[in-house]
Amino acid sequence: MIVFDTSVAVKWTVKEQDHPEAIAVLEVDEERIAPDLLLPELAYVLRKKAIRGEIPPEHCGFAIGAVREAIGQFIPSIDLVDDAIALSIELNHSAFDCFFLACALGRGVLISADEVFVRKCETTGYGEFVILLREADNARLSASAAFRSLDAQTISTIERLAPKIEATFTALYEAAKASVPGRIKFINSQELLPGFKSPASLSLVKHLEKLPPSELRILLALGWLGREYHGSADWPQLLADADHTAREGFDRHKGYILAQMANVPRGIVKLRDAADGRKS
Repeated sequence: MIVFDTSVAVKWTVKEQDHPEAIAVLEVDEERIAPDLLLPELAYVLRKKAIRGEIPPEHCGFAIGAVREAIGQFIPSIDLVDDAIALSIELNHSAFDCFFLACALGRGVLISADEVFVRKCETTGYGEFVILLREADNARLSASAAFRSLDAQTISTIERLAPKIEATFTALYEAAKASVPGRIKFINSQELLPGFKSPASLSLVKHLEKLPPSELRILLALGWLGREYHGSADWPQLLADADHTAREGFDRHKGYILAQMANVPRGIVKLRDAADGRKS
């Protein structure tokens, strides 16, 4: 999920500095959310712009309607107020801005055009949850949002079991090749079947079959990303490509999805690099 604050939302319909960058982030294939506080703040900003003659008065209603349409879900402020006030005190910053940070914690990443606020978040340990609008790109936004969407237990489970699964399949593959020395051997899927019945594989299956398609999509894309020939710039496309398979469900593609899990830890490393703005 990507959380947007008012400093970005206003740029969607007002051609001011960073307007193209604000439009570009709407192209990221992730759910868009915001605190319900965004609309009152937006109305306040638009009114001031109308009074100053920067926009025609009739543009205000259009802009509010467009932003309401762009945001997929508004989180009630009452659900965020406790975290927001705690963050406001910790950061020594406006409580209004901290509602947006509170919304991002545990849900996704916040995109803001407020450089002062973003830099303050970075220096107080919350930088991983906030990206400055002009430093955002499709790969980084998609990686950050996806990474925040994964449950910590899921990541821990896969990082623990994936090496064991990979070692099992590697051993089976090498044994199958060695059974016909000196010849090119086609590996029959039946020869790899014990790998799918190993304790590590069975344990991982129990975890994966409980996941919703949204998380399964991320894991499948991470498996692909973990291959040597993919880099973090490929992440948005990999995520899009994984959507159909994930929607069809784990049971239908169990063997294939399980086979990708050995690459997930390497994919996570690349995803973290992308979320931090590093190329890999």
